[in-house]
Amino acid sequence: MEEYIFHKRSDTRKLCLAKVRKVNDLLVATGVWNVPLINRLFSEEEAEAIMAMPLSRRNVVDRLVWKLSRDGKFSKKFWKVDIPNKAKIHMWRVCLDILPYVGNLATRRVILDSQVCYNPQIEHGDVLSWLNRCAQSLSLTQFGELLFLLWGVWKERNDRVWNQKRREAGDVCLGLISRLQEFRFHNSKPSRSRSASLRAVRWVAPPAGFLKINVDGAFHHQTRAGGLGFVIRNEWGTLLAGGACPLQGLISPEHAEVLACQHALEFARNYGFAPAILETDAMEVQRQLMACSSTNTFALGRIYEDVGVLLDFQPGMQVCYVGRSGNMVAHQLATRACGLGEAQFYFTAPDQFLIAAVIADLCIV
Repeated sequence: MEEYIFHKRSDTRKLCLAKVRKVNDLLVATGVWNVPLINRLFSEEEAEAIMAMPLSRRNVVDRLVWKLSRDGKFSKKFWKVDIPNKAKIHMWRVCLDILPYVGNLATRRVILDSQVCYNPQIEHGDVLSWLNRCAQSLSLTQFGELLFLLWGVWKERNDRVWNQKRREAGDVCLGLISRLQEFRFHNSKPSRSRSASLRAVRWVAPPAGFLKINVDGAFHHQTRAGGLGFVIRNEWGTLLAGGACPLQGLISPEHAEVLACQHALEFARNYGFAPAILETDAMEVQRQLMACSSTNTFALGRIYEDVGVLLDFQPGMQVCYVGRSGNMVAHQLATRACGLGEAQFYFTAPDQFLIAAVIADLCIV
């Protein structure tokens, strides 16, 4: 074993005097601990933990294992979850039992002023066992959401202890869901290499006999407010109608994007704009709407289902993805909507800025 010994609670002076630098120095033979030496160098708790490690009688290459998973693959699922890295690192620190909470510091004989109570009967292994069971029973998406919520609870706890901040539990959960969905939404955007190829994308008129409905949503994380915009044009690029609506109570950018689809389709149905192609610059929204699933248990699942019903009223309706540069009119309407007091609908371009945007789409070559 080539692994170097390093532990904050170990008496490094004792280790140096005993010329113990590696785990291998604590063995009397392959797979056999040097019990007297270990008991002399380490505390009773540490010695028990060391000698509880199962060793092979063969001279094998070292490897990392996860003791609570029979196949040793817990960390594979752990690191594959789609959550911010800071949340992954926090949960990995939980797994390694190195978070500086009161109970942990107390077991490491750190003198504390705090009188916060903790239960020494609760073992760290119980937490790891629970996480391992969760990893086995939950899907990758659900497991990631659990880890992110646990990180958020820890962050809220620190805000309360150190910054005297306090939020209602419901607001904490809603804020975490919003942040995670925003993270996943932006991570679903095309890669940098693909983004470079999409810079030259422009709006393309629909085939003869069809209309094109472009939609977009805007979202502000701090206020959970935003707006949506949509524009309907024919095969010559003529603006037939459009709309801009302010939004409140959003949980993510995706929420604004799918609401834009819903409002645009409702408007098109009410005013008879058909047949049409729906175009969005939100790749995940386009993917969800084309998934053809009868049920959607995602947080926005009900809205997706409502949009699906609207799509069913227009057989043959296509939902397409286009880069931002091919969706600029709807984007400008969504941005404009954020400052409106109420929804506005247009059957001609309302302002010079929108006329210019429509003309710019037709002039790009």
